[in-house]
Amino acid sequence: MESKELEALNLEKETIDKVLNLHHKEIDPIKESIEVKDDEIKTLKDDAEANKTKLEELSKSADGNEELKQAFEDLKSEAEKKEAQYKSDIDRREFEKVLTDEIAKRGGKTVVKKLISYDEFKESNDRTSDISKKLDELKEAEETKVLFEALKVDERDVGGTDTGGNSKPPAKEMPSYI
Repeated sequence: MESKELEALNLEKETIDKVLNLHHKEIDPIKESIEVKDDEIKTLKDDAEANKTKLEELSKSADGNEELKQAFEDLKSEAEKKEAQYKSDIDRREFEKVLTDEIAKRGGKTVVKKLISYDEFKESNDRTSDISKKLDELKEAEETKVLFEALKVDERDVGGTDTGGNSKPPAKEMPSYI
């Protein structure tokens, strides 16, 4: 979200600043979480590459030595487990990204993510389309459609100026991803 979008709604600078602060309180932790996951995946990838190198070295030196052959097999098994974990982590990260993007496209709140399970889409051949269908169902469902509705903001509630009279200024329609 950018201040230009809010300025187009004719909001005051103070109101825009408050709305953007609320937006960043919600989005910044998500960005940080993704960065942490990226670091974890990089570490797993580096570990997998180091294990692969160890396996190649052991393989060359293991000829005729049963102890080395067993050590080689143990390392190979460990490397395969780490590679599987690495692939799983990347898949989960890609799922989170697709889910976040699809929720944002529909104007949904980030809490919608709690309603969608990774396991439900783990084996999907067309994950983006399947997630999209699920989110459309949630958007139409009576119990969850409120999670996709635009937020109404009364300027007085977020520090806007009063009109001086007893009447409330009209509520402004805000983008729902705030």
